[in-house]
Amino acid sequence: MLRQTVRSFATTPIKSAFARASILGSVGAVNFRETKDGNRFIQYSLAVNKTFPEETTEWYNISVFNEGQIAALEKFIKPGTRLLVDADIKQKVIVDEATGEKKYVTNFRQKSFDLLYFGGKRAEDADVTEHEE
Repeated sequence: MLRQTVRSFATTPIKSAFARASILGSVGAVNFRETKDGNRFIQYSLAVNKTFPEETTEWYNISVFNEGQIAALEKFIKPGTRLLVDADIKQKVIVDEATGEKKYVTNFRQKSFDLLYFGGKRAEDADVTEHEE
């Protein structure tokens, strides 16, 4: 006699949806800052060069709040450093009180990174190449 197999699928809704991006680019400006509560964080820009169909550069602003990553980046990050960044994406709406105009701002919060090129020497020669939260 053949047995019937039943395949079950979850019917519960997804508990957490997320938006994430991987960005490969070169570091531009770097700002070491603190929140009002005294927590350290880093904000830096990442340039992505595209060559097709025309040559353009797009800039992305990245924020880092993880203490381990901040400690590593303090040693290695400078303009020209090449990084592969995994980041969560959040979008917020800012309303101009005078005009009522909505402005959408996209924020990238770094979750992990790989150091690919460090200002004149390869990542293999550096002490740190990957960090995760």
